Amino acid sequence: MHFFNPAPIMKLVELVKAPRQVEQSMVDARAICAKLDKTPVKVKDSPGFIGNRVNRPFTWKPCGCWRQAKADIRGIDSAMRDVGGFKMGPFELLDLIGLDINLRVTETIYQDFGKPPRFAPNSIQQKLVQDRPPRPQEWSRFYHYANANYSRV
Repeated sequence: MHFFNPAPIMKLVELVKAPRQVEQSMVDARAICAKLDKTPVKVKDSPGFIGNRVNRPFTWKPCGCWRQAKADIRGIDSAMRDVGGFKMGPFELLDLIGLDINLRVTETIYQDFGKPPRFAPNSIQQKLVQDRPPRPQEWSRFYHYANANYSRV
């Protein structure tokens, strides 16, 4: 079972069936999804499954727009969330997932698919992860969070 992030909000759960896995485990996984009010989708065991492969442009392209000063972080998040109907904007999602984790997923998908440009890691993410301080609480985020309110870094 692979929950789509952010798991408390998103309904999607990817059910990955391994070649020698018993069918009852899929039945049990669907039952768990029903109890959690989630929507299960059976996927093949492949890099990124569905969610992570589709999510690459959702985080990669907005970083490029921000880098090229075509829009600011808050504006991009607002457009995607408030107008586009997404549960959260791409920078909010990157903060939730963690830049280091998202970068590792991106690098894995990029490598596993033979390094196609569409999956190439974003240079902004690479720099933020590379230059981060040694203590996790000091790592770069796009927003400062306090009492469920946030402000742009």
